[in-house]
Amino acid sequence: MATKMVCPNGCNAYFSTIAHIAQDWIVDAFGNFVGSANDSTVVTHNPHFGNLWTCMKCGAEGQPKDIPGDGSDNPTEIIAG
Repeated sequence: MATKMVCPNGCNAYFSTIAHIAQDWIVDAFGNFVGSANDSTVVTHNPHFGNLWTCMKCGAEGQPKDIPGDGSDNPTEIIAG
């Protein structure tokens, strides 16, 4: 079984959610952000189904759904805004 997020309105679109990244910063002597040292980022935590997922088409909150298989054969239509 795999889990995928679905829009309760059946949009079959992408979602907006939180992922955690690490980035090199330039900071002052107190650790306050001054700027980015570069554009490179590293994902430290991928999105989690416990987070809020917002449908990019209609704005509804996504709902997790168990599906058969590993999820690799379930493409998502590209619909934004």
